[in-house]
Amino acid sequence: MFDTFFGLALHPFIVHATEVIVPTAALVVLVAALWPRFRKWERFLPLALALAALVLVPLSTESGESLEARVGGSALIETHADLAEGLLPWVRGAPGTR
Repeated sequence: MFDTFFGLALHPFIVHATEVIVPTAALVVLVAALWPRFRKWERFLPLALALAALVLVPLSTESGESLEARVGGSALIETHADLAEGLLPWVRGAPGTR
């Protein structure tokens, strides 16, 4: 399911979206927490970005596993996958507790 998009590997597309959305969501949530006027102005943007990040991280992991199955594994790919597995608890908001 998460293998290709128009003949190209889907993983780089999803990962680049994740790389942009996750830090942007963290920054927007932080600004909203510290600046009440921003909360009033942006309303649901922090929530929307946080939910997008929460959806994109597992999609990145799944598409990466599909790509790994197609091209084969190596030590570098295993390290990359281990780092990716550790991102979801941070995006959920409780690192180290789940």
